[in-house]
Amino acid sequence: MYSAEFPRGSGMELNSTQLIDDYLDGELDEAGGEQLRAWLEAGPKNVQSFVRHIFLHRQLREGMLAESVGMCLEASGNSHVESGVLSFLNDNERSTHTFFSYVPVLLALVMGIVASSVITWQIAAHWYNAGGATLLATAPDATNAPANGAGPFVATLVNVTNCRWDQALSTADLNRGSVVRSGESLHLLEGLAEINSTLKNGGMASLQLEGPLAMTLNSQGMPSLLYGHLTGKCACDYDQFALDTPLGRVSASGDASIGVIAAANKVELHVFSGTATLELWAMGFGGAAKQLTAAAGTSLSARVDADGHVSVDHGASKESGFMTPAALAASRLRISPEYVATIRAAKPVAYWRFEGDVDGVMRNEVSDRFHCRMVGEAVRWRTGEGNSTAEFGMTAGPGYLISDDVLDGVIKNDYTLEAWVKPTYFHHGALISLIQWSPTESPLDRHRLHLELVGPCPGVPSSTLRSAEVHPGRVRFIHQASECYSESPYRARAWQHIAAVRDGSVIHLYADGKVVATAEDSTGLGSGMRVLMGQLFPRNPYMKDEVSARLFVGELDEVALYDRALGDEEIQKHVQLARPDSDSLPHVSERADATSSK
Repeated sequence: MYSAEFPRGSGMELNSTQLIDDYLDGELDEAGGEQLRAWLEAGPKNVQSFVRHIFLHRQLREGMLAESVGMCLEASGNSHVESGVLSFLNDNERSTHTFFSYVPVLLALVMGIVASSVITWQIAAHWYNAGGATLLATAPDATNAPANGAGPFVATLVNVTNCRWDQALSTADLNRGSVVRSGESLHLLEGLAEINSTLKNGGMASLQLEGPLAMTLNSQGMPSLLYGHLTGKCACDYDQFALDTPLGRVSASGDASIGVIAAANKVELHVFSGTATLELWAMGFGGAAKQLTAAAGTSLSARVDADGHVSVDHGASKESGFMTPAALAASRLRISPEYVATIRAAKPVAYWRFEGDVDGVMRNEVSDRFHCRMVGEAVRWRTGEGNSTAEFGMTAGPGYLISDDVLDGVIKNDYTLEAWVKPTYFHHGALISLIQWSPTESPLDRHRLHLELVGPCPGVPSSTLRSAEVHPGRVRFIHQASECYSESPYRARAWQHIAAVRDGSVIHLYADGKVVATAEDSTGLGSGMRVLMGQLFPRNPYMKDEVSARLFVGELDEVALYDRALGDEEIQKHVQLARPDSDSLPHVSERADATSSK
């Protein structure tokens, strides 16, 4: 992960990650210690990498402390920090340490930047003096916890949808129905998870976590959000619900519904109902109050600026950026008779409108072939005002649509595949494929045409990324061995039009009527292709990961497949005829920025 800053051929090349791990495990010998010291002395970036490695790769129960110290180091570059780390290493390299013993020492190392960044130091100091030591403590023994999992010191993981966890950093039991105890952490790379907690005096709190996200439970069983998106509902007439973030504590009493976005140097509080407060760990400059209140329909945004001061902005709450019923219903797709007539006039070979099923089969509207059969419990028809859609990801999976007959002889070279797509949240999900597959064969390497959404957001450790995820937030189009990615991110909880076109030896990816990516491939699609929607692979005996194989979570509508390349004007006309009825929704890139400072 971190590379040494030594010239090639100098004999000083080393695997710095392995040396740091050996040091943390107490297995670093004298020669290794000399190498590690030399690497640290090569520059301040290596010192920062050393500290980040300690915190980010050994953060079992440290809560927000890692982010606060990382902020301090990034804001500084002070030589005292570097020399302090080197001294710390020199004095302790041949001793075995537990991770927890580093905390007071590393906090002392950043004391040198107090003068240049008072605010960030106060934040870091708060986490150690007021809460960090508790978060670093070992989780309470299970024998001391309530037998039914209730009480102020635990929460229950009641639901998971398409979740992918960082197994190395998560210390809680990640199974549905498990108890999350004080001091335990959850690191969610992508997906949705929900936890419920009973407060001390009988109040209830329900939290919905949207990956990527990391959080712990403190000694009072309250969540400490390191980074990510969280939606909370609480009913606590005789309690106060509290949520810690890197910059301050969010509190609510009575009945309230809130959304919180946390990053190392920025926190947003959106209040949908009731009231909530944000108490900053450090007193801000420029008149910023330490405790701020937000009412229903308003938001607060606190940020640590480049000069180390805290600035606060007030605005309207944006429910569309969070997983709430109102946000999911905000974007509607109205399909007019003119739109349907225009698609039919373009003569697609298949047109799936999702207006209803017959015995679990969604019919092709333009011929008696290529009807799609529903498989699994994770897909259903969603009926709305004036239009119906196919909704995927209703359960953990599997859930997809597949055609029983093949497209042999139908598409010879050019083609167009278009669809209206509404992702529920940011995730890696398969939309539509033409797959060369039979129930007696493995589906690996059988996709001939494939459209998918890519995740997770920036900020997720590179060691956890899949190969395609170097283009986070984009739409991916694969034709045989070639692929291309959209230039701009897709949007969550908003309808958007996506089209994949092959014209001769060139493939084009369209988003909302505009070409966003192009690649070349002269290879034909071949034969034996079936239509697959909503999941990467069909259910079969060759795949053990059929449930979690890029299950799409969201809605599809008006899917059409043509045996020719549609022109720009045709595609743009389709977009205009079915303009989504919604307000302007935030781009995923805006949400990615909020988690990129991890």
